[in-house]
Amino acid sequence: MARKVLGSVKQRIEAVQRVYWAVLGLSLVVIALGLPLGNDGETMAVLDELTAFGSAFEGNRAEIEQSLLKHAKGTGAVALADVQKAIGGDGVPRVTLDAAAPAIEPLAAIDLSTLSKIQALSEPDPSLMIGSARAVETGEALAWRIARATADAKGPVTLETVTLTRKALSEDDVKRELETATTRNQLRAADKTLLAKQTAHQKLADLYESRRKWRATWKVLQRTAEERDEAKAAMDAAQTARDALAARYEQLAKEADAAVAKAVAVKTFGAASGDKHFVVAHAVLKDRDSKAIELDVAAPIDVRPVNVPRITGAELPVTRVTPLWKEIEGGTSAAAIERVSKEFSWHYAYVQAGPIKLGGMTVIQFAPVAFLPLLLVLIRRSRRVASGYNPFDRDAGSLPRVGLGTALNMVVLILLPFVGTVLCGVSLVQLRQVPMIPMLCAIGILWLGITAHISLRDLVDLRDAVRQSHSAPPPAEKAAR
Repeated sequence: MARKVLGSVKQRIEAVQRVYWAVLGLSLVVIALGLPLGNDGETMAVLDELTAFGSAFEGNRAEIEQSLLKHAKGTGAVALADVQKAIGGDGVPRVTLDAAAPAIEPLAAIDLSTLSKIQALSEPDPSLMIGSARAVETGEALAWRIARATADAKGPVTLETVTLTRKALSEDDVKRELETATTRNQLRAADKTLLAKQTAHQKLADLYESRRKWRATWKVLQRTAEERDEAKAAMDAAQTARDALAARYEQLAKEADAAVAKAVAVKTFGAASGDKHFVVAHAVLKDRDSKAIELDVAAPIDVRPVNVPRITGAELPVTRVTPLWKEIEGGTSAAAIERVSKEFSWHYAYVQAGPIKLGGMTVIQFAPVAFLPLLLVLIRRSRRVASGYNPFDRDAGSLPRVGLGTALNMVVLILLPFVGTVLCGVSLVQLRQVPMIPMLCAIGILWLGITAHISLRDLVDLRDAVRQSHSAPPPAEKAAR
C-alpha cells in the first residue's frame, strides 16, 4: 500500500514537471508569435494616412476640382471688346457688342488622377495652367468667317459670346486661318483692281469705236487700238490674278473648315508657361433679324501658370518618406492602399467572416489566454502532491526533481509568459487594435505566475525535506538488518 501511495506522489510530481515544461514551451511559442515583425508599425501608419486621405478626398473630389478651376479661371479672362476691335476689313459687316456679353473665360487644366499630382497641389504656392485667348488673332480669324457667313445679309451683326473649347488644333491650322483672312483681303483688292481695269478697257474700246465712226485718221485709230489692246491685256492679267486668288481663297476656306470640324477634344494643354497651344474658339453672333450665327475658328492661346489655394490634407508626410512612395505615387489612393496592405506580416493577414476578421490578429489576441489554465493546473497539482506523501515510506527519497531552481522558476512562470503577452499586445497596437485580452491576461499571469511560483517553491521545499529525512535509515531499521 505504501509503494502504491508513493508511486502516486511520484507521478504527481512528474505531472507537475510536465505542466512546468508546457508553460515554458508555451512561453517560447507566444513570444515567437507576438514578436513584432517587419515594419508593421510604419506600414500601418502609412495605411492610416492613405485611408484617411482617401475617405476625405474622394468624397469631395468634384467640389475640390470645381473650386480650383473656378479660382484659376478668375484670372486671365479676355474682354470681348478686344476681339470686337480686331474684327474688320473690306466687306466685313460692322460688328457690335452685346451689352451683357461676358468676357472670354480662359481654359484651365487640372489633373488629380494620381497621388503625386494631388500632393503637388498641397505644397506652398501651388498653381494650375491656364490658356487665355489672343484677342487680335481671334478677331482676325472671325473677320473672314463673318464676311463669308453674312455675304447675302445686310446690316450689322452683334457679337454675343466667344468660348474657348478643348478641341486641339495645330499651329499650321491657325496659320491657315490667318492666311485665309489675308487671301480674302487680297481677293477684295483684286476685285477692285479688275473692276478698274475693266472700266479702263471699256472706255478705250468705246473711244476706238467712236473714232472709227467719225473716220479718224489711221494714226489716231492705230494709237487708240494699241491703248485698247494694252488695257485688254491688263484686264486679262487682273482677271487671271483675281481668279487665282479666288481659287486659293476657296481652297483655304474649305481646308480651314475641315480642320476645325475634325478637331478632337483633349484633357490637358501646355505643359509649361509659354508653350504653344491652339484650340477651336466658338463664337455666337446675331444678325439684324436676330438670327443666330455660330462660327468655329482656330485660335491660339497663351499658356501660363496661376496660383490657386492649397489642397489641405494631401501632404502625406508619412507616406512620402517610405520606400513605397516611388511605387505608388503614380496611382490612385485605392490602388496605393491595396499595395501597402501587401507589405504587412502575417499578423495583419485575415479572412473576413461576416463582421469578424479571423487571422493573425486573432491568434495574437487570444494566444496569451492559454497561460491561465496551465498556471492554474500547475498550482493545483503542486498543492495536491503533499496529500499523497507517506513519511514512513523508505523509498520516499527517490522523488524526482521539480522546476529548474528558484531564479529560473521565476523566469519560466512569471517573466516569460508576461513578456510573450506584452509582445502580443505591442503587435496589436502596431496594427491599431486594442489589446484588451492580452492586457487582462498580463494581469492574470502576474497573479497566477507568482502563486504558481510560491506553490512550486513549497513543493520543492517539501521534496528536499523528504529526501533529507530519508538520506539515512532509522535506527530500528538498522537493528533489524
